[in-house]
Amino acid sequence: MPDLFSPFTLKGVTLRNRIAMSPMTMYGSVDGQMDDYHVIYLGARAAGGFGLVFPEQIAITPDGRTTTSCAGIWDDDQIAGHARVTGIIKRFGAVPGIQLGHTGRKGSEVPPHKEPTPRAAGRPSRRTTRTAGRPSAPPPSPPATTPSRCTS
Repeated sequence: MPDLFSPFTLKGVTLRNRIAMSPMTMYGSVDGQMDDYHVIYLGARAAGGFGLVFPEQIAITPDGRTTTSCAGIWDDDQIAGHARVTGIIKRFGAVPGIQLGHTGRKGSEVPPHKEPTPRAAGRPSRRTTRTAGRPSAPPPSPPATTPSRCTS
């Protein structure tokens, strides 16, 4: 591993080392906004020495989030939060990355730690608060919420 801590350049972008923090779902957003939580958490990873720092997967539509508490970039109001996060990552010497995504059939569910009450027999473990577009109407797997079928 002699190259692990060596700088790495690809297409004019240089990382200070070859260590990357992969995107992880953080359940820390309200209305898809990145805020102080993201600045502190991701800034600390940059300050800690990562060469490349990814936030969580960034949803391209509200119904495409992994959960209702995940970050997005479908609205111009979300740009300022992303700018703050990329600014702090750069300030501490790392390169910010982004993973755009759409969760698909299981999109926009309530985070598992925000279940309203313990599950009763036969009650779905998560509920969808938005109508996420899916290729077909059957639920992805029991006891998930039945999705609505995409028509266009």
